[in-house]
Amino acid sequence: TPTPAGPMNACDLRNSWQDQFPDALRRVLVPSNQRLITWIDPAFVRPICDSLATAGARYVVSVGADDRPHSGHFLVLHTFAFDAHHLFVSVLCELPENEPALDSISIGIPAANWAEREIRDLVGVTPRGHPYLRRLVLPDGWPEGVHPLRKDVPHNYVPENWDPDATAPAGSPPPRCTLVP
Repeated sequence: TPTPAGPMNACDLRNSWQDQFPDALRRVLVPSNQRLITWIDPAFVRPICDSLATAGARYVVSVGADDRPHSGHFLVLHTFAFDAHHLFVSVLCELPENEPALDSISIGIPAANWAEREIRDLVGVTPRGHPYLRRLVLPDGWPEGVHPLRKDVPHNYVPENWDPDATAPAGSPPPRCTLVP
C-alpha cells in the first residue's frame, strides 16, 4: 500500500526543517515520535506553515497569548496534524512587546482566517497581510487598542468610550464568500 504524504515522525520533520529552513528554528522539542514543538523566528512563520499544508498536514488551531509578565513576549502558536502518521506539530512564535505582529498564514491556509482575527481582537497581535481583517469577537463599538485578554487589562474592564450601539459597515465579503446580515 502507498505511504501517506508527509513526514513519518517528528524527527524526520525536524531534520527536514533543519535542512530547508536552517535559520528558522530557535528551539525544538521532540517529546515523542508523534509530537514536535518548535519555536521559530517569526519571519519564517508563513513558509513553514505553508510547507506543512503542502506536505498534507491538517490545520488544527491557532492560539495567541500575552506572556509578557513571564517572558516579555506575546506568543502565537499554530498547530497542525498529520493524521495518517498520528503526528502533531506546533509552530510557536515569540513576538516583541513593542511590535505584536506576525505574517498571516491564512493566505495559504484559509482555515486560519478566523483564529487570526480572534487573536487580533483579544490579544492585539496583528496578522500582517490578512485578506479580511474585520473584527470577529469584539463588538463594532469597542475602542481600538483595547484587547481584553492582555494581562494588563482587568477581567471586568469596560472602556468608558465603548459604544454598544455602534455598527461598522459590513463592506464587501472576501472572494468566494457570502455576507449574511
